[in-house]
Amino acid sequence: MLPTVVPVFATLPVFKPPDDFEPEWLVPADATFKGGANYVILNLVNGKRYEGETVCFKDRHYRHMRTMKNENTIGHNYHLYRSMRYYGIQNFRFYFRRTFVFEGREKLSDIEKRAFNEKFKAAYLHPCETYWIRRLGLMDDSKGYNQKETGEGGIGCAWTDEHRAKFIAKQTGHTNTPTKPVTRCKIIKEGETHQKVRLTRYDGCSAAARANPGAAFTHISACCLNRKDCKSAGGFLWWFCKDTDVYDKVITVEWVGNLPQVCVQSAIISKLKLPNGDFLEQWHISMHKAGRTLSTADKKVNFRNISACCSGKRKRHWGYEFRRVTTEERKDFDEDGKRIIKSKKRKRN
Repeated sequence: MLPTVVPVFATLPVFKPPDDFEPEWLVPADATFKGGANYVILNLVNGKRYEGETVCFKDRHYRHMRTMKNENTIGHNYHLYRSMRYYGIQNFRFYFRRTFVFEGREKLSDIEKRAFNEKFKAAYLHPCETYWIRRLGLMDDSKGYNQKETGEGGIGCAWTDEHRAKFIAKQTGHTNTPTKPVTRCKIIKEGETHQKVRLTRYDGCSAAARANPGAAFTHISACCLNRKDCKSAGGFLWWFCKDTDVYDKVITVEWVGNLPQVCVQSAIISKLKLPNGDFLEQWHISMHKAGRTLSTADKKVNFRNISACCSGKRKRHWGYEFRRVTTEERKDFDEDGKRIIKSKKRKRN
């Protein structure tokens, strides 16, 4: 099967369902193929299959193999990987249904690549995947491993009013529901009996975690539930919203708790040489936060490479040097977490 060439600046191909009497055509897959594909994973023992799609089959095949080897995986299609471990990977085969080579995609920026990939998936990959899942009945546990009709959020799987009502009832009845509003408490000034604080309201633990990268969803939830092993998250105190909470202003309240400290073991410092010879150092509360802060449209700062720099396996990443916080303190940096280090120039004789 020769791959279809898809120019990124031309009109994208659109999937057209074949007639019901037309047979399906499958060819053995090449694990090193870097183009896009609609593919099939077939169990040779019981005939069950999984229908998938990807814009880079080599990466997708690698993730399948890695997840299959991880017995602790709890992700989507856990039963597929459990079946692979039970029957043995030698009893599974990968097949191509349709393959694509993208012409000119290497000239796009990371943001443009993501936009193109989403458009191509919507135009061809997802409709093709959905068609064959429906035609072959692969959402039936006796026939296939697919749990959704497409990889894009279950498109085509309509919720009934009964299903929606059951889901809402289940969420609202759970004490740790992410839809329950939470309050973030930032302690401005300490005191023996009273403290100055600033409160911020979020619609739920998920929204709070997205707005505060240093605070994980599970830690925020644990704080709100008053678990003994979790007192704070991301340098803030947390609780479920109260009627007496006053938001977005500095107020004086009765003592609410000890001043949380951000764990300096996870904090890192980036160092960049400036054109004038000085150095710019920035404080980051985590490697993930550093990657998001330093990344631009033209470059992506990867936290794995940051970790390699901190462990001494790499010297630099995108011109930055990284190290873990040792004796430095957050107060040594300005409000934006930056400071300038003057270069030591040699004196001429």
